[in-house]
Amino acid sequence: MGKRRLLYYDDARHTYMYCYEPPMRLEDARAPIDAIAGTSVDTFVYGFGAGPTMFHHTQVGEIWGERFDRFAPNHGWSVYAWRAHENIKSLIDRGLDPLNVLIEHAHEKNIQFFASLRQSHSMDPKDVENHFNWQFRIDHPEWCLTGPGEYCFNWIHPEVRAERFALIEETVQRYDIDGFEVDWVFDAHYFEPDQAQTNAQILTDYMRDVRKVVDKAAQKRGRPIALGARVLPTADGNRKVGLEVASWIEQNLLDFVVPNVYEDRQIDSDFPFEWLLKLSQSNRCEVYPALQCRVESHKEQPATAAHFCAGAAAYWSKGADALYLPWPIETDQRHLLSIIGDPELLEELPKHYVVRRKSEVAERHMYDSPLSLTLTTGLDSPGQIVPLYLADASDVARVTLRLQLSETTTHDAMTVSLNGQALAADTCWRTTIGFAKAWLDFPVPRGAIRRGQNEVGVAVHRRPENLDAQVVLESVELKVEYPQHEAS
Repeated sequence: MGKRRLLYYDDARHTYMYCYEPPMRLEDARAPIDAIAGTSVDTFVYGFGAGPTMFHHTQVGEIWGERFDRFAPNHGWSVYAWRAHENIKSLIDRGLDPLNVLIEHAHEKNIQFFASLRQSHSMDPKDVENHFNWQFRIDHPEWCLTGPGEYCFNWIHPEVRAERFALIEETVQRYDIDGFEVDWVFDAHYFEPDQAQTNAQILTDYMRDVRKVVDKAAQKRGRPIALGARVLPTADGNRKVGLEVASWIEQNLLDFVVPNVYEDRQIDSDFPFEWLLKLSQSNRCEVYPALQCRVESHKEQPATAAHFCAGAAAYWSKGADALYLPWPIETDQRHLLSIIGDPELLEELPKHYVVRRKSEVAERHMYDSPLSLTLTTGLDSPGQIVPLYLADASDVARVTLRLQLSETTTHDAMTVSLNGQALAADTCWRTTIGFAKAWLDFPVPRGAIRRGQNEVGVAVHRRPENLDAQVVLESVELKVEYPQHEAS
């Protein structure tokens, strides 16, 4: 197989083991692969369940649900948990390892198979009936963190590292995988906060040991096994939790790296992965930024095809080696899997760029956003700027700048600009949302946008004298539409 271009992640649960009524049929066990077969996805990434326990026939870890005789009520998760356990067991009882079923079917479809393992997970050791807990933590509460990241394991303990390492070693030795992803992003707490940078070498040594065991297994097999890591989006965010990603890349401990953040699933055309591209210029490490699937300004609605095309085009424009979809897309969007992996196919497709909004989870990892933005008011106000990354710069396209404002009225005097060029106020189309919000749509003159960073400016000059509330810029979006040519 040639160079990877499009990786697709499945977490083994939400669209798989939770969904099918047991006993699991073989065609259902193969379904995640069949869902992407025939598209441009060249690599299937399989997350090992919730992380602590496995959804396959491991001999060194705990299998999901095996410590329960009965599945007690658990915050609405009981049926899901029971169904997954029974499905896993039904395959194993027939002599089928669920992991091997997927690997073999992926290879039959000429798709590479990567395994992915979370390195951290938070759960109170005393919550023994919780399906997401596991015996290892229940038995060793003394190894858990006590500050931020409470109940995640503290990696200063060699036993903690050994438990995760054994699962990686087993996977690369027993299973015919093409790559392994070490997931450092989920519940990214490995040390007490004031000890993270002091103990960072512990995680670097761990990655070095993982590199050795992966290389040894690959040598025995006679073909490569790619080793990669999910990491946080910014260099500072990684260092803050003890992940010296730059050292890992410089020491050739990684073949690929996947910048990502959990919980904040907003699609972001200006996802900050350039620092990883720069680090990887002089060695073999490739950068596969995660392309998310939600739009915050639309109340966490799934991203549309135009959102995905904008994000993908921006990633290719920035220099990504491949795209990584960290969550299954909607079924009716499956056709996108044959488009977004090719920059040329994206060139004149409709795109909808959205500047992501602030997220508490992302901010905790030094991944910030300018929105929402409270606007100052003044006659001489130069305005405030929001950066907007675009992959388009065409005189042919029809372009619309869309802003969402709150605490606004039609009596506000303001100037909206794009790259320093004021947009004509009389061309604006205003749509009121409820009592306090409005969408403002501005047609953008041809030639006003550029490939790369753009600047959207908003200046509020005057408001009603007896209105003290400040206008808030909630959303910045830009739609790009190209002429469609019908076949004669």
